[in-house]
Amino acid sequence: MITPINFSGYAMMRRELREALQKTFLEQLILTGNVKFSAHAIGVSQMSVYRWRWKDLEFAARWNDAIQQATDAAIKKARRNAVDAVARFILEGRAVPKRKAERERWGV
Repeated sequence: MITPINFSGYAMMRRELREALQKTFLEQLILTGNVKFSAHAIGVSQMSVYRWRWKDLEFAARWNDAIQQATDAAIKKARRNAVDAVARFILEGRAVPKRKAERERWGV
């Protein structure tokens, strides 16, 4: 008589691995805001993470939250850089240059 193979432990390990990969992916997504980079950082294809998103609504919701956090961080950094640049010009007694070449020369 052949003993049946119990795959329940294998399925549990796969689920735990996928959840760990998803968590790390979302952490990378918050830091970078880039799906392709975040997927490759955890060693999976971009198609795999999009498949996870399509099949798992909870993961899709966390993905949207991660993108929102990354966007908020980018906006905050851009605003801080703009304020610092203007403050630097004001403190140095210069007007903020309007032409691109001048902005590049002054590092704005």
